[in-house]
Amino acid sequence: MSRARLLPIAIGLVAALASAAGCSDSKSSPTSPSSSASGSTADTSSKPIGPTPAEMRGSAPVRVAPRAPLERQPKIALYVNDPWAMVLGSEIPSTVVYADGSVVRAEPNPPRLVDGRLDGDVAGLAASLEASLMNEPAQASLTHATDQPTVSILLETPNGWILRSVYGLLPDGKASVTGKFAQGEPSERFVSALGSLRALQLKDPHVYTPAKVEVMLWGYEHSPETPAPWPATIPAPDKPVPPAQGVLRHFIDGKHLAELDNFRASLGQKQAVSLAGHKWSIDRRILVPDDQHLADVRTATWRAYAEATQKQQ
Repeated sequence: MSRARLLPIAIGLVAALASAAGCSDSKSSPTSPSSSASGSTADTSSKPIGPTPAEMRGSAPVRVAPRAPLERQPKIALYVNDPWAMVLGSEIPSTVVYADGSVVRAEPNPPRLVDGRLDGDVAGLAASLEASLMNEPAQASLTHATDQPTVSILLETPNGWILRSVYGLLPDGKASVTGKFAQGEPSERFVSALGSLRALQLKDPHVYTPAKVEVMLWGYEHSPETPAPWPATIPAPDKPVPPAQGVLRHFIDGKHLAELDNFRASLGQKQAVSLAGHKWSIDRRILVPDDQHLADVRTATWRAYAEATQKQQ
């Protein structure tokens, strides 16, 4: 794939990240804004997604000013992007390490976020990651198959934030595709950095209780099932109307999370939510501390990548 074709991809990702950052765990809906039209898992005619290391060696750090005083000041964030996520841009980080030594991390069994403290030195961890990642490509690809996961690491260095992203990589550091659709092996340095984050030991881990939860709604007027009414005990959006594109975002207190999840779990696969005379699909996103700043950092680093790619044309 030429750099000229890479630029629209990068710019498109910037636009998606600007709307939200962070992982949805809900079941898929046929009306999902991010549903794949073809459902294809491989395209034998396509070329690699993203630049090769020779095309795009590590982009320069980017300084990102916070919009408001930060609660914990994130220093490191790990994302695993699910190509089948219900809502594009709904991902939350798998791990966030903060300047005060606190860590918010996703745990699989049962699926939840835990909050704990790093059993080690944040500065030392950041320095080790910087040594591994600084000269890695901003974006690399391990396959030309479509709809594969992407692992991304955001790191704040003394000179600003860097983003390093690998398409076609699983969270365990192995390529998601082998055989004729494979395109090289993952970088040992990136896999080492990923392994360091996955192996972090936490002191006093406990279930993370978010201050806020983002509820995402989009139109599902053609739902074939009788819609379920919006739960009376969960605050509803004020006079909502389904947007022509994208989603309606509604924020509620974190104390409603369990009730919201129970309601979502009760819905049929094709059942909508009835609200203000409309039918809706529903998803939610847990907000980690300084969520907006991380969203801004992701957007800024992707924009820097797009601009650097354009200059190389």
